[in-house]
Amino acid sequence: MAEVCDIATTQQNIGASDCKKLPQNIIAIIKTPRGASIALSADASAWQAKLLAPKASRWYLFPYSFDQENVSEDPVRQASSSGQEVQVRPGQYRYRLMFRENLEMHKAMYSHLNSGGGVYLIDSNLDLVGFSTDGVNLKPFTLAAFFPEKIQFGTGSEVSLSPLYFALRDNTELDVNGKMISFASIYNSLVPLTTVILTQVGTGSATEFTVSVKSKLDGVGIVGLVLADFTSFSGASGVTDNGDGTYTFAGSGMTGGTLDLVAASALTIPGYESAGPVSINIT
Repeated sequence: MAEVCDIATTQQNIGASDCKKLPQNIIAIIKTPRGASIALSADASAWQAKLLAPKASRWYLFPYSFDQENVSEDPVRQASSSGQEVQVRPGQYRYRLMFRENLEMHKAMYSHLNSGGGVYLIDSNLDLVGFSTDGVNLKPFTLAAFFPEKIQFGTGSEVSLSPLYFALRDNTELDVNGKMISFASIYNSLVPLTTVILTQVGTGSATEFTVSVKSKLDGVGIVGLVLADFTSFSGASGVTDNGDGTYTFAGSGMTGGTLDLVAASALTIPGYESAGPVSINIT
C-alpha cells in the first residue's frame, strides 16, 4: 500500500501520444446497481444480459438525449495573503441530460429518483466511459446524486423536455482510473426493457380467448411472441399472432385463470417485461 504522499511512485510519465481522443459530449447513460462490473472484453450479448436481469441486478439503458448540459463543479482553491494557493477539493462531475420522449417515459425515468448505484457514460461518438483498476473489468462511476427533474414545458419556440441531473461521487474514478472503449456496435444492438400491459379482448370461451400485449410507454402492440413466451394456461394448446399486438389462444376445456409473460430473460424476442398477469374470463 502506497503512502498518502508517495508522489515519486504515483506520478506517471507524460510522454508523447498519437491518440488525441477524449470523451466527447455525454448523450446517454447506462445505470447500474451498486458494485456492478463487466469484463472489458464483454460482447453485446453480455451487455444485453445485464439489461434483462432480474430487477435487483438489472442495468438500465436510458434513451439517447435531445440536449445536454455540463454543470460540473469548478475546483475549489484557497489563496493566501503571501501568494500561495492550495486546492481544497477538485470539484464534482455533474451533468444534466434533456430527453424529448413522452409522459410515460418521463414517469419511468422519474421512478429512479434518489436511487444510488453507478453509471456508465456514453458520448456522442458512442464510446463508453467507465473505470478500471485492474485492466480486466470495467466498472461504472459511483453516483453521488441521481435526480430526474420536473418537466420543462415548451414555450412555443422551444419543445417540452424531461431533464435528468446526476453527479459522480469520486472524480478520481475518471481522472485516475478512467477507461474508454469503442461501444458503437454494442450500443446499436442493445434492446432496453419495455414494460408491456396484457389485457383480455372481449370474453373468452372454453376453446378460445384473445389478449392484447401493448407497450406501456406508447400503447404500440407487440408482435412476434410465441406460445413459449406466455406462462402456461390450463387447456391452451396453441396461440395465433394476429399481427396487431393481439394473440388468440386456442384449446379445449379452458376455464378462468391468469396469463402472463415469462421472465424477460426467457422471452424468444428480447426487450419486454410484463407489468403483471391478466385475469382471463371464460363464459
